[in-house]
Formats: sequence, C-alpha cells, structure tokens
Amino acid sequence: MSPMQYPFDHHPTVLATAVGFLLMLLAPFGYAQTPQESPQESEALLQLLQQSQQLQHESIGLLEDIYLTESSILFPQTNLLVVILSQDYGATLLLEKLELSLDGEQVAVHRYTERDMERLMRRGVQTIYTTLIPPGSHSVGARLHGTGFSGGPSIADELQFRKRSRPLFVEVVITGSEMRLRQWD
Repeated sequence: MSPMQYPFDHHPTVLATAVGFLLMLLAPFGYAQTPQESPQESEALLQLLQQSQQLQHESIGLLEDIYLTESSILFPQTNLLVVILSQDYGATLLLEKLELSLDGEQVAVHRYTERDMERLMRRGVQTIYTTLIPPGSHSVGARLHGTGFSGGPSIADELQFRKRSRPLFVEVVITGSEMRLRQWD
C-alpha cells in the first residue's frame, strides 16, 4: 500500500501565506509600512511572527491527527478492499481503458494516458479502487481495452473470493499479452 499523502506537505507555502496575511493585518498599525521602526516595535513584530509560526506548527499537528482519525473511521482495516494494477516487465499491451466491477456492478473506469503507461512500464503500481465491503462471498471483475491482446480488442477476468475480517488486496496483473486477478490476504 502506498504511503499516506497529507494535504499539508508544503509547509513553506503555508508559512509564506500566514506571514503575508499577518503583515496585511498589521498594515493599518504601521508595522508593514514604516521602514523606520523603534526597537520596541521590531521586538513586538518579531514576537508576533514567532507566535504565528508556533500556532502554524500546532495547527499542522492537529490537521495530521484529524486526517489520521478520519482515515481510520472512513476505512476501518477489517472491511477494507483495495484493487491495484501492476504490469510485469515485458508486457506487450497498450492500455486504453480499464473497467472494474464488484459483485457484478461497475464501480470504476480508468482511461490511460501516455504518462500512465510510462509509469506502468517502469513497473509502477496503480491503486484502482478502495472501498469497504462486509465479510462474505464477493467477486471482482476487470476488463482491459487496448491493443496487443491475443484475443481481440479487450480481455477480461473475474475473481471469486471470500472476504474475512481483515484487509484484502486484489491485484490485476498484466503479463505479456494477458491479464489475471490474484488476491493477497
């Protein structure tokens, strides 16, 4: 599974925005406009900036905690199903579209760009679909459209599985000019 991405990974941008906003707020009081400041005014401005930076770091920590809590509530590990796509070295397929179904209903469609294909050719792995499903019997189906298939313009495969009370990963593996589905427990 790929590492979590946080929406607040760009601290310098947030800091520059906060400082700009603080200077805009202080402009009516003469802090941002007068180049000739007294030592006391400079010290007061410096303290405000330090407090602003401290509050920013505290708020980033709180955002991280909120994000992790939200993720654990939305995606409890016991009901998690993740479907990923990988391409083995030497695959001869050029993908145009992937259609994914869960228990007979289409749940995802992905159209492939040239950039997507380059990533896959470098043995990249793509997360196609993440959801929660209850324990029990289920099926995942995948249909790939493109060129280079041995039997026509598309190929399909389906995997029947029994979901237990732990995370389940299903991989769509492209090998040569063929595709197969396999599960990881």
